[in-house]
Amino acid sequence: MAYTSDQHAVVKLLTFFAFAMAWLGLGYLLEIGFDFLGLSLEQLIPYGTAFVVVSGLTAYLLHKHDDALDAFSAYLYIRRGLETPVSFAEAKALSFLFVGDANGNWYPLAETRKLPKEERKQYLFDSAARIRRGDS
Repeated sequence: MAYTSDQHAVVKLLTFFAFAMAWLGLGYLLEIGFDFLGLSLEQLIPYGTAFVVVSGLTAYLLHKHDDALDAFSAYLYIRRGLETPVSFAEAKALSFLFVGDANGNWYPLAETRKLPKEERKQYLFDSAARIRRGDS
């Protein structure tokens, strides 16, 4: 998928970084536990092999849960960028607007910020319905 939204790409990159740091932390805890038991983690699993396996597993999990990450980035964009209060479920329903389609089209709907706050959520859902119908 080609990223057309800088914010979407940043959220994905930060999520990958968080997964990598979690794996490194887990490795550190395992090393402490093995040291306590008198075992060497390096003898059991060489670090290079562990890094390749963990990196592959992380990439697989990120790819498998791509929709959840799209929803999360849409949630942040709508709440922070467009200053519109939505639930996570609502952001998930609107996420197709902000991730880009196969043709590279995405709909930032920046004009939403100009509306009164009480009208913004409805405007987003109306725009999403229009775009799905092809009336954009």
